[in-house]
Amino acid sequence: MRVGATSVVYTLRYGEEEVMRRMANIGYDSVDFNLYSFCGKDHHSKDYFPMAEDNWRDWAAEVKEHAKHAGIAIGQAHAPQFCMMPQDGSYREPEEIFYRCIEACAIMGVPHLVFHPIFFRARIKSEELLEEIMKYNIWWFSHLVPVAEKFGVKMALENSFDFPKCQLPGDPRYNFTTAEDMITLVDGLNSDICCFCLDTGHANISAQDVPGMVRAFGSRLEVLHLNDNYGMIGPIYSDIHTLLGFARVEFPEVLKALREVNYKGIYNMEIRASMDKMSDDVLDLTMKYAADAMRLYAKEQGIL
Repeated sequence: MRVGATSVVYTLRYGEEEVMRRMANIGYDSVDFNLYSFCGKDHHSKDYFPMAEDNWRDWAAEVKEHAKHAGIAIGQAHAPQFCMMPQDGSYREPEEIFYRCIEACAIMGVPHLVFHPIFFRARIKSEELLEEIMKYNIWWFSHLVPVAEKFGVKMALENSFDFPKCQLPGDPRYNFTTAEDMITLVDGLNSDICCFCLDTGHANISAQDVPGMVRAFGSRLEVLHLNDNYGMIGPIYSDIHTLLGFARVEFPEVLKALREVNYKGIYNMEIRASMDKMSDDVLDLTMKYAADAMRLYAKEQGIL
């Protein structure tokens, strides 16, 4: 069993070399590298963007060396997050930064790159619009598939939630919140280079059966974003990414389902709730607790 976590709580305060050193020293086997922070203005972005510079390949090679020196794997990475579908009916191909992220993963030796589906940031009033959103996403991601196949980097597509809180009672579901939607998307891309990333927090906000999503994804579930929350709570932002067991997701049942589908990937946590307010030592202690708790949860379920 390999335990990993997002590096975003560290990359926002340290350089890449120190990030790898700290996470290895705490006891993590793997880093979920937040590439999006280094690509441009995005959620939790840095104040410099090496992926947007001409020497981005050199930077990716340096990150690989930092991880190697620290003795930790970069087991997965996350592409830029908030790419929106045009609401005027036009189709726009992926920007160059997405292609760069795929190649950067190949340089760093990262096997999986996580993508959010392309969001429609407005109220979805009809099933017809949901179908159009699906069509657009299959079209958009199909541009990246040949590049991912060329470099051998798997595209892990992540389930979503109604993050702008657009939907009203009686409306259709928000796009890509269900296992069925995600399966339709991955099937539509028709390539073994595509797989699933399950975000337990997103599923919980969307009132989904989280263990049921694990079972629905089955052997094509290769990446995890394990985190906890209280479900949809307005007007507070619901996607709080707190530690496992601190809110409402039933993680023993999630782990039981992962054991049933013979999950072989990294038990990766995407946790960051309010950690930016912690001192360095308190952050290390919190992240160590998270890794220790993950292993204990797994031991209780017969995984470890």
